[in-house]
Amino acid sequence: MKTLSNLEFAILSLVAEKPVHGYQLEQLIIKRGMRSWTDIGFSSIYHVLRKLQGSNVLTCQNETPGDRPTRKRYSITPAGLALLHDETLLRLSAPQLCTGDFDLALGCLPLLTKEETNTALMANRERLVNQIKVVEQEKEKQASFTPPHVATLFDHTLYEMRSELNWISHFLRSKEIENGQ
Repeated sequence: MKTLSNLEFAILSLVAEKPVHGYQLEQLIIKRGMRSWTDIGFSSIYHVLRKLQGSNVLTCQNETPGDRPTRKRYSITPAGLALLHDETLLRLSAPQLCTGDFDLALGCLPLLTKEETNTALMANRERLVNQIKVVEQEKEKQASFTPPHVATLFDHTLYEMRSELNWISHFLRSKEIENGQ
């Protein structure tokens, strides 16, 4: 059973690479283009760091470098590394089914007119086409310095988005055929 939220998992995995300050985490998230494929808000980082520290999966050490203000450097604990290991195995071997906004909305299609359904799905298709371009550009920007495991994240996200785009296009075409258009 998952014990970490996706945000906690992402933050813990970054701290596991090397001890970091909160601001360094933000820079790493930007550098890796993580906001292209996950939902990590800047304001959430420090809250999650404190929560993980309170759960004894991170430690925090205050540093005062020269004339700069005191900063907190976060490191993963052995318990945190074990938790991250177990969560990684669980998420790879038995991920949660993806049921979200889109799936719930599909269940309510009878509430919409055919025109509303088509308009909404065509808007979603256009959004996906644009988002795919953004992620492809981000992946290309990252190519020279991104570790292979991070490149895999971009590939997986692109595959999922293209699959969703294909499904929407197929669904729209099948509805045209059904309606004799």
